[in-house]
Amino acid sequence: MIAGGWELDYNFDMFISTLLALSRMVGPGDAEIVYSARYYKQGSAKSYYQIYVSGIDGKGKRKLTQDGRDCFAPLWVGKDYVAFADMSPDFRRYDYEPPLKEYVRVHIVNLRTGRVRQIASFEADGSEPSANQSHGLICVSGVNYKIGLDKIERVEYGDLSPHNDPHDIELEDVYDEDVGGIQWQVGSPEIGANFVVKFGWAYGDIAFQKYPVEVSSDDRTLSFDLRGGHVTHAAILDKDSLYLTVENGFRKFYWDQLVYLIDMEAGTATLVHSGFSQLDFDPRRDIYAGGNSETRLTAKLDDGRQMWANWLYAGNWKTGEWWTVADGLVNVDGWSIRPEK
Repeated sequence: MIAGGWELDYNFDMFISTLLALSRMVGPGDAEIVYSARYYKQGSAKSYYQIYVSGIDGKGKRKLTQDGRDCFAPLWVGKDYVAFADMSPDFRRYDYEPPLKEYVRVHIVNLRTGRVRQIASFEADGSEPSANQSHGLICVSGVNYKIGLDKIERVEYGDLSPHNDPHDIELEDVYDEDVGGIQWQVGSPEIGANFVVKFGWAYGDIAFQKYPVEVSSDDRTLSFDLRGGHVTHAAILDKDSLYLTVENGFRKFYWDQLVYLIDMEAGTATLVHSGFSQLDFDPRRDIYAGGNSETRLTAKLDDGRQMWANWLYAGNWKTGEWWTVADGLVNVDGWSIRPEK
């Protein structure tokens, strides 16, 4: 059921909060990040996942939604709008019984005016919505929807290349029985580069276990032992090199993602960054964002309760500097850096 075009008074609440403690340095320029986070409250007051936008350094944090429903899947729609999905926190219980029904609602926020507009609602199955920034999608109950300012349309999974880079990189997933895993065809017509990436089903529980990843270009084939082995993203830098994001095994419900620079001419695989999960990384910009790769428990609530905590970081992968965007009594669920174009 799609509701189009009408304004929803969402009691927009935008405020400036105090600066979160920085771990290393102050972030650069006017870059912004949007994220879904549950800031825990003391006492009996219930906390909710809400949508926030701030500078990449954590300054100027603004809350875009109001308590009452959990909000997930923040998605940039251009530079001045953010989409998100919300649902009742009661429906996220694992013990609910049919015929309980819930609807996930999709909204668009105008960051200039603060107005929030509901553009769709869908019957849900209890799972949290998620966002795919590369394709401009929000996934509800396993179904992908392309989000625009004035419309939303269903997109079949088979029509997507799930690891595609948004910057004119063509990529095709092919199952290869010879390697017992995945073979990617990666190409960029813009710079005349073509690569083949092969890797197996390497979901190891050992934190530093390495697995072979084979990379071929037009005139050479190289094999590298990379920590984790399961490649999740490819981004071409030039005709002789590309970046691979690799997952490093299951660690307390969070994946550790590593970024390698593959240089075919030099025959090297250089580790650019590691230690974070759910990386928002693009080699065309210096700034990245990610969460801590291990879930931490905190017992700082006044009544002694221990709550799941996940902190949000950002950094500059060229300089190696990084800092905290959101930390403390918080669980950050999803995030994305504002696009430059």
